[in-house]
Amino acid sequence: NVVPQLAKIALRHRKPGTEYGIIRGIQEGPAQDLTELMKKETRMEPAVTTFVGSSVAINSGPKVVAVFVVG
Repeated sequence: NVVPQLAKIALRHRKPGTEYGIIRGIQEGPAQDLTELMKKETRMEPAVTTFVGSSVAINSGPKVVAVFVVG
């Protein structure tokens, strides 16, 4: 499960108080897990949650998940 590691990396590179977003595939589970971890650590909801594009999805699969930080 890469979700905890993704959250750890994002939190390490994120400046306190800055927004973050979740990019996800068709399956909700990994995105929900990542959102919960990020909310717990940042005490903030994601600024946006969106789906990956078809070019990424076809090569990554339905469980693809990513987090981005705005600062």
